[in-house]
Amino acid sequence: MAVNNQKHDNLLNPKKMITEINLDCGNFKIYKDYMIGTMNEGVAFDEVCKNEIWEICQTHFKDKPFGYISNRVNSYSVDPTIYLDTSGKFAKMKAMAVVTQRKMQRLNVQLERQFFKAELEVFESIEEGKAWIEKVLNYTKSNSLST
Repeated sequence: MAVNNQKHDNLLNPKKMITEINLDCGNFKIYKDYMIGTMNEGVAFDEVCKNEIWEICQTHFKDKPFGYISNRVNSYSVDPTIYLDTSGKFAKMKAMAVVTQRKMQRLNVQLERQFFKAELEVFESIEEGKAWIEKVLNYTKSNSLST
């Protein structure tokens, strides 16, 4: 696992990347409340990759709610049953934004949605995905504060 620690002066700024991690399966950019993952061309998103991502989440988000943006610019395979334990291992992941402009990817998300336990939406740009993730997380935070 290659880590590029680009720590910024203000880690509280959610718009600034905290670090970037390169794994065999893809590249992951970590921000204060979410991360953006870009899987490598041709990989199979499997248990090994999922567990490596889980370790990243544990290290950077610990026990706080976070979002994941799947930047699907490359072609790779996903077994949708991989999402079955999102309510357990990934319980703090409150939302996943899938960013794609490919029609087939959008159709695949419909299948993935059947297995994914948190909120899942499709967007055409990273910026749209970020805005939605921030909206979901703000709701989650304010909702948990009121209970």
